[in-house]
Amino acid sequence: MKAQSWFLATGLSLLLILQLTFGLLLATPNGVRLASPAEGQVGLHVELAGDAWFAGGPEDLASIHLVARGPKGENVSLPMERIEVMDGLKVLYPLARWRGAIDLPSPGSWNLTAVATSTAHGGTAQFRSSTTRTVIASDGSLGTFERFGPQHLWPVLLVVVLSVTAFVTVRRRGALAPKLAWTVSVLLWGNELFYQSVCFAQGGWSLYGSLMLQVGGLTTLPIPFALLLREGRVRRQVVELVWFWGIGGATVALLTTDLGAEGFPSVHYFCFFLSHGLILVSACALAGQRPQAITVGSLVRVLIVSNLVLLPLVAINFGLTMPPPHDPGNYFVLTYPPPEGSPVDLLARVFGPSPGYVLGLELLAIAVFVVLWLPFALSRRLPHREHPLTSGRGYVAVQFVLLGAAAVLPFVAGSPWGPRFTGWELQVGVLLGVASLVLTWDAVTVLGSNLSALPRPLETSALVRRGPYRLLRHPIYTSLLGALTGWTLVWKDVALVALALTLLVLFIFKSRLEERWLLQRYPEYEAYRAETGGLFPRVF
Repeated sequence: MKAQSWFLATGLSLLLILQLTFGLLLATPNGVRLASPAEGQVGLHVELAGDAWFAGGPEDLASIHLVARGPKGENVSLPMERIEVMDGLKVLYPLARWRGAIDLPSPGSWNLTAVATSTAHGGTAQFRSSTTRTVIASDGSLGTFERFGPQHLWPVLLVVVLSVTAFVTVRRRGALAPKLAWTVSVLLWGNELFYQSVCFAQGGWSLYGSLMLQVGGLTTLPIPFALLLREGRVRRQVVELVWFWGIGGATVALLTTDLGAEGFPSVHYFCFFLSHGLILVSACALAGQRPQAITVGSLVRVLIVSNLVLLPLVAINFGLTMPPPHDPGNYFVLTYPPPEGSPVDLLARVFGPSPGYVLGLELLAIAVFVVLWLPFALSRRLPHREHPLTSGRGYVAVQFVLLGAAAVLPFVAGSPWGPRFTGWELQVGVLLGVASLVLTWDAVTVLGSNLSALPRPLETSALVRRGPYRLLRHPIYTSLLGALTGWTLVWKDVALVALALTLLVLFIFKSRLEERWLLQRYPEYEAYRAETGGLFPRVF
């Protein structure tokens, strides 16, 4: 336990000291920062963001301009938009943050500088950004993040697969492997230290938005304690908190995020998905280790803790208006809806501006917590029934969800690889689809009355070794994978690739479960398995 105690004490101290240091370094009376884009390659259309402040507060800030100087002496100056908190069409108060966009006239190296003008001294006081930002412009829209596009859906699907795998694996083993617990803990806190340092170096770190006081940050802090400490009352309560806050907060963040210009392959992009992905994987692994620990009492306790946390957060959010850049904090989204848009906008329209919409947040939190508690409650109320994962029902349900998602996804998300229905991909995809349909029909016909939706063989079934079953033990799984691969080639969709890989992993686990039952039912199955392939001839 000495190593665990040393790591937890050192890591927590480093996180707290780092944030305190960054806060003190920002304590200058006047300043303007260019937070986005980061230095590096960008498209000709550049999304910009930053903040600016003066000693007199937000009212002293008159205007912000972005000055871009090009490789051939070009000089472009554009006004930036001041971000304001709105109530419908009414401006409640301005923020220190600003945003805008600029279309660079030509490729090459461009120097970007933000200039803020104060109303003091007759509007003549100007302050330039404290950092020099050089970008290399090229044709296209490099790094631009598109919500529900391939660079969004791909990591989300990967996180879902890893989270389900973590829950199932730990549930079967009954314990979390120590090496995995250490790996997740080091990655989680190490990623947070690295990300905050990069944000500060790039001008994107702030007291009003970067402290570890959001749901994700407050969940990141206790996860290593839950992973590394021994079983006890405190650890059980930490696991409860991690489940409700981690799953709820990280899921909302992953689905609603808009990284703007910080898309793939930026540092912000990788750190964001790594952090929230590790939170979800950790929460699922901890819940899989002790699923009986998530009770209605857990729901009530976490709800009480959540409300107790709101009180100091309100004071912190208000208190952050005093140090530079004089912006109120918005931790737990208690002060105003996110300017980039979120479901909180709907709550604000129904309940009014803060603190009115906090009631809507409370009701939403209760609904999310109930949904997260229900699976454990239902599993306890049906003790006589076999668990969905061990009976195969869960695999079948996930299988149909994946196939349904693959069927509708191209019509919702579009085709990000390029023109549809052209090139060799169309021909190969159609051939794969036709071959898969033929294989499915042949396998279903050969099975006849032995066909079952569940992997467990029927009481009246017999071992089938003719037709496609002479070469494959699971030809229907193979045909479904082939059909999805053909569908992917036809639509040229990266998200469909992720779904196909997820379905492959699912079929591997499902076929292993099915074969355990077949070995129990048919003694000759062992020799049959040695002679034939699984999903592919002589491979699996």
